Amino acid sequence: MERAILQNRAQQYDNGVGVRRTIATDMSRLHLCKAFLLGNIGFNCLDDTNPFSLSTLLGYHGIDASSRTVSDLIPLVLSNEIEEIKIEIGSQMKLSVIFDATPDRGQAFGVVLRWMTTTLEIHHRCISLIFYDTSFDADAIGIVDFD
Repeated sequence: MERAILQNRAQQYDNGVGVRRTIATDMSRLHLCKAFLLGNIGFNCLDDTNPFSLSTLLGYHGIDASSRTVSDLIPLVLSNEIEEIKIEIGSQMKLSVIFDATPDRGQAFGVVLRWMTTTLEIHHRCISLIFYDTSFDADAIGIVDFD
């Protein structure tokens, strides 16, 4: 994750954007963002100013984090996860790609990678999960009919 933060900072400097935060602050926020995503926790709880709130507790431990500062790191968490998956998959010769949809249950479409290691361990990673607001039909998913 530290490598991802350093790369992100380099890109910001290249774009003329300065950074005032320490790497430790960015690391804390990045870890917090990933934990919220994995735990399916809403970021808005970080904006609660109650003295017994999570944001107050984090502040006592030196982590300054609002919903905006943490949720802005979602793309960085995603790119870091993609890099980890690439390393994990490495040179796997046999890799399966699974596409699955639930048009009658929540209008979701997912893509999963599955592979087996040389020690016969099966691994799988969800690399995409999209929820459609209205319907799961050709218009919503962008299929073009050439008839």
